[in-house]
Amino acid sequence: MENPIEHIPPPGALLLLSPWADITASHEGTHPDCSAMKNNFADYLISPNVELGQWTIKAFLGPMGLDEGRENPYISPASLALKPERLEGLFKGFPRTYIVAGGAERILDEIRTLRDRMFKDLNWERPAEVEDEGEKMDWVTYDEVDDAVHDFLMFPWLQPEVNDTFRRISQWVANL
Repeated sequence: MENPIEHIPPPGALLLLSPWADITASHEGTHPDCSAMKNNFADYLISPNVELGQWTIKAFLGPMGLDEGRENPYISPASLALKPERLEGLFKGFPRTYIVAGGAERILDEIRTLRDRMFKDLNWERPAEVEDEGEKMDWVTYDEVDDAVHDFLMFPWLQPEVNDTFRRISQWVANL
């Protein structure tokens, strides 16, 4: 993991909750069953192709522009437009990571791509599991909750999924 500020250590762990990992939506429309299409009416996220979605992307990228958002692994680590040389070792040295996704998210495909890329660099190049005080723990833990929308953890009415997910996260943190 790159750490350009000498006196600030890298994080000890990462908790990614419904991460927006492909700002330019390169996964959208890639196949008829893509999550952006399949979950369009289930999730509350809007398409980046509508005016408000475009404004959000432009506001985030500022003067960098869409090409930078599409091709920069620091901005869109799950972008399908990233060149293979930009992907090699992208997550090498990252701390243990827990990723939560909802099975009904519009951005589920990009979250899965992020997961796969992190697995490749972290779980598969290290021992598959690391033993901590009797517990075996993957370097990257992925938790996908069926029928849950983007950032479902903020909806207290989605039970028992919310409480169950918080329990799994708590157990993961306790095992760090």
